[in-house]
Amino acid sequence: MRARPTKRKGPRRPARDASRSSQRGARSERSESVRQAGRLHRGLEPPGGPKRPPGSLGNKSTRPRAAGAPRPLVPRKPPKHGSESARAVASRRQSQPPGSWRPTHPGSRQGRKPCAPKGRSRRAPESPKKLQWELLQDQASAERGDALLARSIGQVLGRQPWDLIIPHLQRAQADVAQAMPKLRRYAELLLEWNRGLSNLISCKDEARVVERHLLESLEPAHWLIASGARRWMDFGSGGGLPAIPLAIAGVGESWTLVESRRNKTLFIRKAFQDIGLVNIDVRLSRLETLPADAESLGKFDGFTSRGTLRLGPTLGLASRWVAPGGYAFLWKGSRREQEMSEDPRWKESWELDGLLGIGTGRTVVARFIRKTD
Repeated sequence: MRARPTKRKGPRRPARDASRSSQRGARSERSESVRQAGRLHRGLEPPGGPKRPPGSLGNKSTRPRAAGAPRPLVPRKPPKHGSESARAVASRRQSQPPGSWRPTHPGSRQGRKPCAPKGRSRRAPESPKKLQWELLQDQASAERGDALLARSIGQVLGRQPWDLIIPHLQRAQADVAQAMPKLRRYAELLLEWNRGLSNLISCKDEARVVERHLLESLEPAHWLIASGARRWMDFGSGGGLPAIPLAIAGVGESWTLVESRRNKTLFIRKAFQDIGLVNIDVRLSRLETLPADAESLGKFDGFTSRGTLRLGPTLGLASRWVAPGGYAFLWKGSRREQEMSEDPRWKESWELDGLLGIGTGRTVVARFIRKTD
């Protein structure tokens, strides 16, 4: 086995001569002075920083400074292009409001401004061909958006139970072949306006517009036809419910719809024009402030209201417009009994004639007869 070589033991190396060590110390002093000058130039040296050795920072004299003598000034080099002292950046940053500071020195990308030749605008005017092309692109994108909206509405309506409406149309002796396309078109308009222009129904009701709105409006249609009323008033029509589905089913000869919001009255007029209904009058007003004329006051045979005021105030307003012997049909929920008992003044002009349950929920249609004076 080969033995490991041992370290050579001998006399120590002689110390470095004094001249070499003095040169090394002079170089270290010069490098330290350069570093101190660089920190002072960049603003990193605090005002009360560490003491510097006398004669450093560019001073040609290496003699110690006398007590009380001013510190020699060090000439600073001009900053390079794109540089900025940290102290200047900090002061400018503090002077600006929070969240709005951006580096604006010439070397930063965010502060750099594009150079433009003198006498010319930075952005040349667009050519007519480019403007026409952009206009065509905008029209194409709008058409694609309308197509996507129509397809999504068609998909939403296609998943709903339209067959449940047919028995109620047949019971009301309506033409199913003519009524179903009109009801489908009305539902499409209702969803289009509800998504883009006006809040007609709840967004959660779009997936059940057939069961929640159309079916509830059409289920008592045979009951309204059996009353024999021809001239009808609908109070608080909103998006046209229940008046428009009932008019499509052939209930009455003329309808007057009262709505206090202008955007909803615009939708009602648009729906009547697209569907092709006639003898429809839309009033932009509240029923309590609707001006009464001799031709309409007490001349209506039927009155409808769905999801508006309480039962007592509604019948109180309807008594001015419905002739004696006329009918009022009110769509009410689970609080119907409470509303009837808390304000019994409606019994002075009306008499409860019957109740009709709607669907599987708690909604009912209450029928009232106007008393003769």
